[in-house]
Amino acid sequence: GQQCMRNCGNYATCMCGQRRGTGLNSTCTGATVDVEHEGSRWFGSTCNSVPTQCMHHIQSQCGPYKYCERDLCLIRAVTCIPPDQCLENDMCSPASGLCYFKHRPSGYPCNDGIFYTVDDQCVEGVCTG
Repeated sequence: GQQCMRNCGNYATCMCGQRRGTGLNSTCTGATVDVEHEGSRWFGSTCNSVPTQCMHHIQSQCGPYKYCERDLCLIRAVTCIPPDQCLENDMCSPASGLCYFKHRPSGYPCNDGIFYTVDDQCVEGVCTG
């Protein structure tokens, strides 16, 4: 399921269909889930280029996942890296694709970058020495 969400989750809002008896290829309309993501690996926000394995109207590997709840962390391939040593990864919100961090416990060892301080520790999310 996660691989399908990574590869196809962005196309979940696309409506795809085939005109039976015409011999024409399937067509898809609509807009992708992730239309505003900067540096996106998706080419635009239209559904013109839905991969075949993501189309729900045909027998495809990922088609059944069209109706699953979107996980923008997987769709955007989000990696949550704490911005400093006194924060730790808490979670990536599937609904927004944003990372959330929590403070490390007070007393957690850190380095405040000041050469003359020793035994630096995190105190309420700030490295002090």
